[in-house]
Amino acid sequence: MSRVLKRFLTLLSISFFIFLISSNRSVSSENYKTENKDNTKAPFLGKKYLGIDVCEICHPGKIKGWKTTAHSNAFSLLEAIGQDENDTCLRCHTTGFNESVKNGGYDEIRSKELINVQCEACHQAGASVGHGESRKSSYKSSIIAYSRACGYCHTKTVKGSRSQGEFDQWKNSKHKNVSVGCPSCHFPHSAKNTFQLKFFGDIKLANGTEVKADIAAMCMKCHSDKIKNADISAEAEKMPQKPQAEMFSGTGGVEYDGETYSSSYHTTDSFKISGKDAREKCVTCHMYDTPAKGEAGNNTVGQHSFAMRDKNDNINIKACQQSGCHSASSVPNFDRKAFVDYDGDGTKEGVQTEIEGLLEKLKGAIVVGGNIVFSDSSGEPEFEVSSSATSGEKKAVFNWLFIYNDGSRGIHNTAYAVKLLQVSYKKLTE
Repeated sequence: MSRVLKRFLTLLSISFFIFLISSNRSVSSENYKTENKDNTKAPFLGKKYLGIDVCEICHPGKIKGWKTTAHSNAFSLLEAIGQDENDTCLRCHTTGFNESVKNGGYDEIRSKELINVQCEACHQAGASVGHGESRKSSYKSSIIAYSRACGYCHTKTVKGSRSQGEFDQWKNSKHKNVSVGCPSCHFPHSAKNTFQLKFFGDIKLANGTEVKADIAAMCMKCHSDKIKNADISAEAEKMPQKPQAEMFSGTGGVEYDGETYSSSYHTTDSFKISGKDAREKCVTCHMYDTPAKGEAGNNTVGQHSFAMRDKNDNINIKACQQSGCHSASSVPNFDRKAFVDYDGDGTKEGVQTEIEGLLEKLKGAIVVGGNIVFSDSSGEPEFEVSSSATSGEKKAVFNWLFIYNDGSRGIHNTAYAVKLLQVSYKKLTE
């Protein structure tokens, strides 16, 4: 039997099976009529939505994983609190919910194929899309890639809902601008990790440093430069671009023999909020609660915006003022008072101001020899390194960009950032 004929027969069999299901499972008021409840709406099962049993024929592995997620028992959650006939809730706790279908109540005989958040809730109705053997179908359309499938429900304003505002927060994030959506971080079909995250627990950075990252493993997998050796990269002029994982772990910069490098409290295993079991690291601050509705920064800082500061300069300073952290009086903003005058200008300023001073001081030492030219005409700092640049100058550029591109101006790891800049300056000027 030819390959083409086999494919044809396979598709014919599946199509016939779908036809039988569609014709036999249509929901109507006659099918689900009850004595007392005649105004309950139900998901509509028929020619549009096929139900999970049909998907499972070809995708048993995906269904097995899906059964471990909260989506698989979304309807049970409504039953547990007596809201399984609430239209507002049913829109997101079932698949293909249709308010126009009046079936006299479906509480006694459930349309089980469409309760819970099933495949077609995200991938669209199967009977109207049909993808056969093609991988290029609307089942993998932009509604999933750009998180709109998730956003329909994960932005509802249900009081007390964990997902309240999540999609609006993400739309205000920098992640949206680079197409890093919900499926980039979360497994749709598996709950093997907390919050269905793709990465969780211990990770190893490119330079071999092992980090007990727990929930922050997902952040660190992306926000890392994958540089194995800073000295070699500096010599090859391969400079850091997104070294947040390394900075937060107190590693990854060019370090000199004979110098002692330490890290600040934020980087330690002790840095966790009271009542939390995991070392949340990045999440502790960047996903702290967004300000309440009506307050400045609502859904533009914190939680799934991941932002500490929005475009209007609203800051999520309450993340720093959590119980067990800084007091409101000691940290009114991110530029908290430094312990000493790190940049040596004679004034003890805020940590971020001190780091800015050190960056400016080191930049001057880098370009004074004429082997390296600095510019920021594009809005981003650039160092043009000539062939006559010394090893020390290249290493200084590496550390300058390491601190600059980390973006926190010392907040992630004050001690490490200060030491890298101070030693780099000393080596260039001694």
